Amino acid sequence: MPFIHIGPITLASYGTMILIGMICGAFLIWLRSRYKKYSFQDALFAFFYGMIGVIVGAKLFYLVQALPEIISHWDVIMAEPELLLGILTAGFVFYGGLFGGIAGVFIYAKQFKISFRALIELLIPAVPLIHAFGRIGCFLAGCCYGIPCDGPFCVVFEHTDFAPLNIPLFPVQLLESLLLFLLTGFLLLYDARAKKTRSLVGWYLLLYGIIRMVTEMFRGDLIRGSFLFFSTSQWVSIVLIVVAIMLLIKLPPDRRSKE
Repeated sequence: MPFIHIGPITLASYGTMILIGMICGAFLIWLRSRYKKYSFQDALFAFFYGMIGVIVGAKLFYLVQALPEIISHWDVIMAEPELLLGILTAGFVFYGGLFGGIAGVFIYAKQFKISFRALIELLIPAVPLIHAFGRIGCFLAGCCYGIPCDGPFCVVFEHTDFAPLNIPLFPVQLLESLLLFLLTGFLLLYDARAKKTRSLVGWYLLLYGIIRMVTEMFRGDLIRGSFLFFSTSQWVSIVLIVVAIMLLIKLPPDRRSKE
């Protein structure tokens, strides 16, 4: 269901789910700002900076991954320039968005001379929440689809420009969405209950890196690229898991943690 029809209004399902996710993410940030007694204005504007970084980073990472295909089909693209326009306007990669979003928050923190760590720790639970809605959007649009399968949970796409049509596929988008909702819950519960709170960013990077390592095994879209035994995203996940472990070991507990 790439499009949602509400009376005479037609909405792109992916964009609609992203918008819903952003609204929920902003609401969560407002709640956390009140709980942490943090400036909601700073949190909200940093969130907007991060969203700009997400869009730029996700698109750039997609173009880097698609570069070999662009080069190999350059003659065809030059003969039909609209193909290049389609490549430039379609496709986003989450890890590029994650790096871009962190960069956006860092720029805001530096610009207004506030603590980057405190700011990113406040915002980070909203990331898997928004991402979870985004994966539902992927499922509705038919992108980021799973491997062929045979079982009661398999899905068949009949109207999409991305997934193979009329073939039972594993709903990896919904699996990742569920795991992301659970990850959001874990981060919030850990932050509220732990006596000495280690870096939420570290926990997020560690657990999402593991989630992505697993879900990538069920992905059927090969345009993302691979090297040796792993996809590009799995290699990035390995790097993030290592970084996450370093953050959890090296960074002291948050000064506002419960003693």
